Amino acid sequence: AVRGDAWACVKLAAAYADGDMGLALNENLAKRWYEKALACTDRNGRAPDEDDVDKATEWLEAHKHVESTWKC
Repeated sequence: AVRGDAWACVKLAAAYADGDMGLALNENLAKRWYEKALACTDRNGRAPDEDDVDKATEWLEAHKHVESTWKC
């Protein structure tokens, strides 16, 4: 996720959003990683695939109230 892989960002965001995989529930960090997923591009400059965009957008729309102090 740190290297800019949209799929990894979505997986990490979902883990924070659900408090899963040993991570504490943290909507602030979930928002940070979903936003990063939307900003990711691969080595060829291509945007994230449609499934990753849909998952990130859906969560962000449903959680507009969550404040994020992170910058992508």
